[in-house]
Amino acid sequence: MEKIKLKRACLVIAVIIVFEILYFWVIKYNYNKEINIHLTEETKQIDTKVKYAINICDVVSETIFSQIINKPYVLEIFSKAYRADNLEKKEIRKELYFNLLETYKHLKTLDIRQLHFHLPDNESFLRFHSPDNFGDNLTKDRYSVRMANKEKKIYKGFEEGKINDGFRYVFPLEYNNKHIGTVETSFSVENIKKQLNLFGVSYTSFILKKELMTETVFKDKQSFYKKSLISDNYVTEAKEINNTKEAQKKIDKIDLSIKKNVERLLKENRNFSIYTKLDSDYYIVSFILIKSVDGRPAAYVTAYQKDNIIYNHLKWLNYALVIGLIFIPFFVGFVLMYMSKIKKTKEQNLELKNSEKKLKTSEENFRTFFETVDDMIF
Repeated sequence: MEKIKLKRACLVIAVIIVFEILYFWVIKYNYNKEINIHLTEETKQIDTKVKYAINICDVVSETIFSQIINKPYVLEIFSKAYRADNLEKKEIRKELYFNLLETYKHLKTLDIRQLHFHLPDNESFLRFHSPDNFGDNLTKDRYSVRMANKEKKIYKGFEEGKINDGFRYVFPLEYNNKHIGTVETSFSVENIKKQLNLFGVSYTSFILKKELMTETVFKDKQSFYKKSLISDNYVTEAKEINNTKEAQKKIDKIDLSIKKNVERLLKENRNFSIYTKLDSDYYIVSFILIKSVDGRPAAYVTAYQKDNIIYNHLKWLNYALVIGLIFIPFFVGFVLMYMSKIKKTKEQNLELKNSEKKLKTSEENFRTFFETVDDMIF
């Protein structure tokens, strides 16, 4: 009897455990599904905002080219450079620089980082952001310049340069129906981050593939970058302009907290979002892949958003788990008691039927006996 009771107790416990596991699995599955849907939607929204910010740069760059740079007096000055000797180039460079210097100063207020002229053989002729650096050939390191000179058409997109990176717009230049080189305008990453802040993104950052920086940037300019806290394979600009010290401190803490989970995802070269908790707040960090103008994965724009939906989902998950822990044992106990009651009722009914059957058999036997006695008497 004791063994039977022990077996029944073990069975009840086993059933409760199985139900708890199934319940928790279903609840966790639904929770993960809802979180993934939310993260996917957040990724799409940030991606749309990044594309819109870049599109603004496209429009501004094309306007600057058509309204300011692609003018007869600028083209006439620059057209003399390609066939000139070094002394003549120096004079042409000086003339071009002083004719456009005030324009460049104004462009800087619009967050234009660079105004850069290149000769048809891809030689750097004049960098307004660094006028003392010229004469280096960009054929190997600047795909956009090489292709714009080769195909005589606009090339635009993100690209690392000899001094810094940016969203670049390289336009072919023509004078008297002759190709005379290219000119480049570029927006800094800070401009994109500023646009995202205007679109309601709390904090932003930008990480660049380390190998791309070391391959391209002048050795003495690589100090402009520092190792990213989020991955050893990425760097970020050493001086953050767009974030306050308090904001940057928060970003650094978030980066350190998600580093282990992000490393693998960064290698997949795709957009994604993850969430983390900092102090009492939950944050979603969205990573938007930026490809170089030649189509290679080059960097990520990262957006940091405080999020209450994650908190609400977690709160619901905790409530559901607690309810499961309390409700399932009672539910299983009730079901087992009900099943036991049904079984006992069936057994009682069967026993009653058997008793009725025996009684009926006894009555038949008793009737047969009297009939036999009656036959013997008569």
